[in-house]
Amino acid sequence: MTLIFKNGLMLVGYDTPLPVESQKPGDRVKVCLVGVPANCPPGDTRGKVYRVHDPRLGQSYTLPDAMHTCGGA
Repeated sequence: MTLIFKNGLMLVGYDTPLPVESQKPGDRVKVCLVGVPANCPPGDTRGKVYRVHDPRLGQSYTLPDAMHTCGGA
């Protein structure tokens, strides 16, 4: 599953979080960076984790920006 936000941020996951199934295109959401991997090779920016809150639904979920963290496959 891949989510692409209007600002270009792309989040991915193997499973679709339950709130995503209820979201509608155009829903305003609040996206916060909640985790950054440490000791990454230069130029490898994968593995940031974001929390997405949809106030219309009153629900949140957390997803990474890549299937593998920095230095991974």
